[in-house]
Amino acid sequence: MRTLSNLIRIRKEKGYTQKELANIIGVSKQYIWDIENGRREISYKLAFMISEVLETKPDVLFFEDYKKSLK
Repeated sequence: MRTLSNLIRIRKEKGYTQKELANIIGVSKQYIWDIENGRREISYKLAFMISEVLETKPDVLFFEDYKKSLK
């Protein structure tokens, strides 16, 4: 299981709780927790929605951590 540390860090830096982010994009808090903790795959559409809210690119939130997990 891989934790998406960039997503967690940036979400917190922007001042969002998991519940707040979930409400904005229309999913449950549990869904956000599952994504952040590598228990759920994410569609590009949802990755894009999250990145829009957090004002960054999807690659910054998701791909960098994924690349690290492959090493």
